[in-house]
Amino acid sequence: MTAVVAIPDIRRKRLVFGGDAAVTACGDMFIPAPPKVRRAGGYLLGSAGDGAWFSMLAAVEWPVVPSLGYPEVGLVRDLRDAAKRLGIDEAGGSSLLGAIVEGVPRLWSFESSLMVDAVPTGAFAAIGSGAAPALGVMFATKTATPERRAR
Repeated sequence: MTAVVAIPDIRRKRLVFGGDAAVTACGDMFIPAPPKVRRAGGYLLGSAGDGAWFSMLAAVEWPVVPSLGYPEVGLVRDLRDAAKRLGIDEAGGSSLLGAIVEGVPRLWSFESSLMVDAVPTGAFAAIGSGAAPALGVMFATKTATPERRAR
């Protein structure tokens, strides 16, 4: 079960992301999968999905300076361009994108349908097959530190 979580810490003007460990079974071998949470330009990116989805995300040229309008305006175009360059017809996955924009922690979610949605300011988010239990745990631990909630 995959789960990636993102928690804004508005008071400290930062974001906390967390993801479970990833391994893929290939016959009798276990292969480490790409990290589920990583830096992408000036953003934090948490992802769950297939190999094509991770390849597309890696091929995007992420802006170094986060801006409020980027994800909504340019991300879908950039993902389509990356898919075209890589020859990917179909990719399945979902991602959380986070950045500090004008001093405010912001989150966006997007998926293989290539729709970008802004997460309401101050709200936490989760993706992956384990998103529902992760959201429940984050709600139940809302008085804990962001790091503890992500763990």
